[in-house]
Amino acid sequence: MRGPLAVIPGLWLGACAGDAAPPASAGPSFDTLANGSLLVTNPAEGLWDANPEERWRVVEGLRIGSVSGDGPDSFGQVGSIVVDGGGRLWIVDRQATEIRVFDADGEFVRTVGRAGEGPGEFESIGPAHLAPNGEIWVEDTDLWRFEIFDTTGTRVAGHRGVSMMRGGSRGWTEDGRFLVSEYDRESERVFTRAFRFNSEGLLDSAGVVEPPKLELPERPLIVFEYPSNYRIEQALPFARSTRFQRGRGTDWWLLCGHCGESSYDIIRMSTEGDTLLTIRRHYEPVAIPDSARAAALEPLERYVEGANRITPRLSVDDVPRVYPPFDGGFWISDDGTLWLGQTGPGGVAFDVFDREGRYLGQPELPPGVEGMWIRSITDNAIYATDDDDLGVNHVVRLDILRPGSG
Repeated sequence: MRGPLAVIPGLWLGACAGDAAPPASAGPSFDTLANGSLLVTNPAEGLWDANPEERWRVVEGLRIGSVSGDGPDSFGQVGSIVVDGGGRLWIVDRQATEIRVFDADGEFVRTVGRAGEGPGEFESIGPAHLAPNGEIWVEDTDLWRFEIFDTTGTRVAGHRGVSMMRGGSRGWTEDGRFLVSEYDRESERVFTRAFRFNSEGLLDSAGVVEPPKLELPERPLIVFEYPSNYRIEQALPFARSTRFQRGRGTDWWLLCGHCGESSYDIIRMSTEGDTLLTIRRHYEPVAIPDSARAAALEPLERYVEGANRITPRLSVDDVPRVYPPFDGGFWISDDGTLWLGQTGPGGVAFDVFDREGRYLGQPELPPGVEGMWIRSITDNAIYATDDDDLGVNHVVRLDILRPGSG
């Protein structure tokens, strides 16, 4: 493999390991490497730290969901959330087997679909997707088909299903492919298959999409074993991770938490494994209080409480002593901004980078973000679901306010 990251048999070697952190006042540096890829090195402080007036704020701009009643904003189980070109929210209610559409102000517009087996109906409503032409594709995982609607809610077509897997990721890419998870029974592995429209407007197979073949370090697991040969695997709390994530087109992003003791890399790669861009950020490791380390083990102990297990009891010494550089999701917004989630002593935060790889900093967040399930991030909003104390589903839009935007 070419670029700033190398894999040596039996050893994971990050090029940033042992690199001295640049002075905070220096700002990001840009270097072109021998293979032509770009390395952007960021200090611990972001551009917003040097210019606080430029820091973005995230505020709750819309919340849809009713605690009581049977109106359209009373959700049974929220599935997908799709935002169409007009800013309308298409919210799949899996329990009601229908889609409810709300405008950008949260006003109810219409219901689309219903329970059944006919055109425009669903037996088991699955995820919804915004197609490149603006249509809404809604999957029925039992009837193995898509029901397709225009933005007025009118059914315009149907399409056979393209994957027998009921779960797994799927969605459209910027280059016009539809990617779905597939399962190979012989190898017992999950992979991603691509589809493209043919001349008749149907999706045809366009090959398999796989991440570059690299030897990645495995995330530490806690394994509970039982005399019956049954085992349960759980991720070790606060462990560093390194993983691949698909980009918005044909590229992949490698999130490398093992590339240094006080730095991490976000690496954009081609399918062939060539490094296109490396974004490196230095940071100051933060110690985890012993009380937090012990508390992280409690749910794992309760999970297997009373079981006749072989695995000995866990010790707080098994838990890392510093927070990992990131442990949350990774999102690429519509304008190319990168959002990397992390949990630290102050709760949930995001490291935000612009499309050139410069570390901007951490935006101000409203209370309650740590309990939300973030579905997508656009150039001006974060869309999420949130459950209240009674377990009632809410759909939330968090507006991203840049200086001068309001």
